[in-house]
Amino acid sequence: MLAKDRRRIVLIVSAAAVSWWVALGLMAALTANPVVLNPAQFSQARLVIEGRLSGERAETIDVLRVFACNTIKEPDGPLSVVNLDQLRTTLEADRSYLVPLNPTGKGTWKILGLKTLSPRDGPSRPIIYPADDVTREQLEEILRRSRKRNRQSVMVTAR
Repeated sequence: MLAKDRRRIVLIVSAAAVSWWVALGLMAALTANPVVLNPAQFSQARLVIEGRLSGERAETIDVLRVFACNTIKEPDGPLSVVNLDQLRTTLEADRSYLVPLNPTGKGTWKILGLKTLSPRDGPSRPIIYPADDVTREQLEEILRRSRKRNRQSVMVTAR
């Protein structure tokens, strides 16, 4: 009788474990992974745009919207970007992206990447994000917080 009860308990626990694993697998497969913007990447950018891959040349981006501009003047045409070929994602020509940029000093722009803490990781690779209502809202919140933080640091240093 004791062996029968033990076998029943093992069977129940095994069935519960398998059910749990199946449920977790289904949740992982069926739920979308949301895009999360990196605040440091956008806070350090001199120019933040929504852009689309230019049809003219592979290394240019057409500017659709300027979110933040810390340069002499806002861009008025396509931007030449030196590190578009280093992106981890493949750009779709008909899709727009949020792009954090810094000037190279040679009339071109460079997409910012994620900073790495370890020198053996090598230089950071540029990262851009698909533009949709959710990511635009995230970006505006990041820029709002960044402006607020910059105003506070200016006020503190001005004392």
